[in-house]
Amino acid sequence: MELAPEAAAKAVVYAAVLLAIGASATRWLVAPRALAGEDARRLEPALAALAGYAAAAMLAAQSVRAVTHTAAAFGWRDALAWDQLSVIAFQSRWGGGWRLQVGAAAFLLVATSVVHLHRSTGWVLSATGAVTCAASMPLLGHAASNPLGPVLHTAHVLGAGLWLGTLGCVLLIRREAAGELLRHFAPIALTGASIAAAAGAISAVQYLGSPANLWATAYGRALGVKLAIVAAVLCCGYLNWRRWSASPTEPTAEGSVRLPILEALLGVAIVLATSVLTELAQP
Repeated sequence: MELAPEAAAKAVVYAAVLLAIGASATRWLVAPRALAGEDARRLEPALAALAGYAAAAMLAAQSVRAVTHTAAAFGWRDALAWDQLSVIAFQSRWGGGWRLQVGAAAFLLVATSVVHLHRSTGWVLSATGAVTCAASMPLLGHAASNPLGPVLHTAHVLGAGLWLGTLGCVLLIRREAAGELLRHFAPIALTGASIAAAAGAISAVQYLGSPANLWATAYGRALGVKLAIVAAVLCCGYLNWRRWSASPTEPTAEGSVRLPILEALLGVAIVLATSVLTELAQP
């Protein structure tokens, strides 16, 4: 098992990447369909701020990861010494992926600032930064050892971002208009969940090797817990889709966001389960 700060930092990075993807997806795919032009544009500062906070959180979490990896190699006494930190961050194989993630997060942070100067350019850059953050994540985990791993893991993160990241953004930025946004979020959720599930299923088959490893190994049991949470989230998503498709013109009520909030909380549980899963040795 890795150090607890490392596991926590991984969870922060994962959650931040999902929110960054969700912010761009909300801006490009959900808000224009759900709201009138001016109302949709009024959401953009909040979305850009949320993506900026996510980028800052990534940078902070990656700093923690550099320190914990240095501590694992040289001990906590020397974890903050530049000579040791530079070995891990700039001379190790792990450091190559780490630098790419840090660069992507820094690019995203700058891109969110550009939104305030030139909206369309800023959002194109922000979407590029979010995708790059997702694509760099596999370089520091299990996926790096598998030829198809980076592609599958990137697809899994992008799908989860379209699904859970967009849901989180909708609930965080505009409670009073959440119902209308959620009504138009359903097709995005279905697409994202399908991509995440397909990529995750292929990866699970590759990592497990044998079905028996699902209950015979710590990795398999942790994966089983994650799959159970995913199933619960999918049930919430299905109920939400039924609600919106059955009453497409029904006025939005405060209670209409309760089930999506539960879905988002279960999404947080998935992030935590994933951070634990990535610490365990594969079968």
